[in-house]
Amino acid sequence: SQGGPQSRGYMAVRRQGVGLALEQATTDTLCYVADIQPGGSAALSGQVFIGDKVLSVDHKNVSGLQLSDVGAMMGGAAGSVVTLGLIRTTSVLFGPEREDLLEVRLTRGVPAPPAARPPVVSAPAVPHPSPDEYHDEPPTYPRGAVGGEAAYHVREPE
Repeated sequence: SQGGPQSRGYMAVRRQGVGLALEQATTDTLCYVADIQPGGSAALSGQVFIGDKVLSVDHKNVSGLQLSDVGAMMGGAAGSVVTLGLIRTTSVLFGPEREDLLEVRLTRGVPAPPAARPPVVSAPAVPHPSPDEYHDEPPTYPRGAVGGEAAYHVREPE
């Protein structure tokens, strides 16, 4: 009897991705991240951004490869790890764009734990003057002064 792949000593492997949608402008340009699937390994890692260019997959340069080939290289068995080499372009105000090279390890088909982030520190509360510390008189400015003082003055404690 003819069986499935397991009857011949093979095990069917379902290929999984990392939750990225790639696009490619032309076949001679690098693929770039066009979308990140919420809940996927890439999104949960917090390390991949829309617009990042894919330079390598598992340390193999993908320059000159077509989108379908790069996508096939990124897929693999659920739970396996893929290493992406990314180029992130950052615009700098009043300066040239900056390109950073990154290496990101993602687990295929299995969400990775979120990247460690520093705790959020709240600024200490600043006491506000009570309403009776304000008075309704408009501020006075020396002749010719522009701006300078706040619109309300705080009364000194008596």
